[in-house]
Amino acid sequence: MSLEVSCVYSELLVIHIASWDSESRRWTAKLPLKENALDVLVSRDMVCLVTEKRNIRVFSLTGTQRHIISHPSPILTTACYGSRIAICSVTGGDYYEKGKDQQPHFQHTLSVYDVDSRQWYRNKSNVTTVNVPVGKKEHLLWLAYTNYGQLVSMDNTIRLLSPSGFWMPIFDGSSETSSKSDAIWPIAVTEGRQKQI
Repeated sequence: MSLEVSCVYSELLVIHIASWDSESRRWTAKLPLKENALDVLVSRDMVCLVTEKRNIRVFSLTGTQRHIISHPSPILTTACYGSRIAICSVTGGDYYEKGKDQQPHFQHTLSVYDVDSRQWYRNKSNVTTVNVPVGKKEHLLWLAYTNYGQLVSMDNTIRLLSPSGFWMPIFDGSSETSSKSDAIWPIAVTEGRQKQI
């Protein structure tokens, strides 16, 4: 009896439009067998590939793989800005709040990796962990960085993580929708003198 095994590799293809060098404009990276891509993150400094094996593969814009980081828990959503990668995960077990609704709730934890290629080996800690507030009967729907590099999350409320570590609500969409089929999906949060969505 013979088994036929199909060898399918995931491959990342990048065409760097801003590059003047025609040799480094187009590059590819093949993942090892059985390691499939889940998400691609792009910033001004890097290209990141998040895989099913919870690996974060960090590439330079010209295609050099700089890091492979293993994330310890299931990955819900990701975002990146500059040399920072934010990974949101569920940690711990489920818990139940008092009341009629007996749905399980989960602790959402955000790990921020600073993968600055020139300084990462000098710092004692390049990982910051922050809990993400998610309302009762809500799910984390969106995670991003602002134009100034502040983290933003959304369940039904859009919250901005301040430099001091507080999550500040900047927009509550529950009063803006009139029916169950209505939805709010932000594209970006722009910081300035006023916060704009």
